[in-house]
Amino acid sequence: MNKILSIIIPTYNSNDNLSTLVNKLLQIDNIEVIVVDDCGCQNVFDIFFENSRLKLIRLPSNSGAGIARNRGLKAATGRFTCFFDADDDVFVDELSKIVKLLDDYSFDVVFFPPISHDQTGKLSKRHMSYQRLVDDYLNKGSEEILYKYHVPWSKIYRTQFLFENQLEFEPVSASNDVMFSLKSSMAAKSINVIDKTFYSVLSHSGSLTRLDTIQRLRDRIFVAYRYNRLLKSLGKYHFRTCVTPLFFRLLKLDINVLMFTLREYKLTSNYLDFFPTFGMLYRKIIKK
Repeated sequence: MNKILSIIIPTYNSNDNLSTLVNKLLQIDNIEVIVVDDCGCQNVFDIFFENSRLKLIRLPSNSGAGIARNRGLKAATGRFTCFFDADDDVFVDELSKIVKLLDDYSFDVVFFPPISHDQTGKLSKRHMSYQRLVDDYLNKGSEEILYKYHVPWSKIYRTQFLFENQLEFEPVSASNDVMFSLKSSMAAKSINVIDKTFYSVLSHSGSLTRLDTIQRLRDRIFVAYRYNRLLKSLGKYHFRTCVTPLFFRLLKLDINVLMFTLREYKLTSNYLDFFPTFGMLYRKIIKK
């Protein structure tokens, strides 16, 4: 008998927190948990045994979270699907209550406000932009939640809706979920927003730039370019994301790669007019 909710967790060397998260999730009735190991040094088969409620998949090579999520989605049998990250946390009682209500749901996507915690367990601020999107929708009817809720977690999707619309995560090293989130919102014929919190996302310490690599920054820039281009085609360009900080971060790593990136994807004409600060930098440093 199929479960009502499939929970998909990509993981890469996160066995310590993953074990705690999965054991919490398995306290909830009528769900299946699908763990997709992205070929890390820590093998999920070392800490779990498969059963009727827990599916374990190990990819043959390290392929990224996007491909891992797609592989987990193919294995999902629940009427609804939810995505978790391996280092995050769940409020078991709240999600249990939500699962009991899913039989009465026919929405394609349901949004929930997350909360966030730091590595000591204290409340952090990472969730606040998503909380604001939920509040603005509930209090003002704002449609911004459809375009700016860039992450797949703290949402519940109707599984058949994802299959019918061939919605997949992108095979990129960073921001694999941005286009998935936007396209799923655009394809949804019915959504709901519920002011209940079952998800807590980990807020990593340190600067974002500590994780910067040339490939990750290039992927982020190209995802943002596709995201903005799709918004423009929908007449929603006012929801576009600002790419300027990514350009500056790439500039710090390698100016030649920045030049190549601009020319390769012909981003120059699209962004110089919208971001005069970067345009000035481009003309002053790169074109001289």
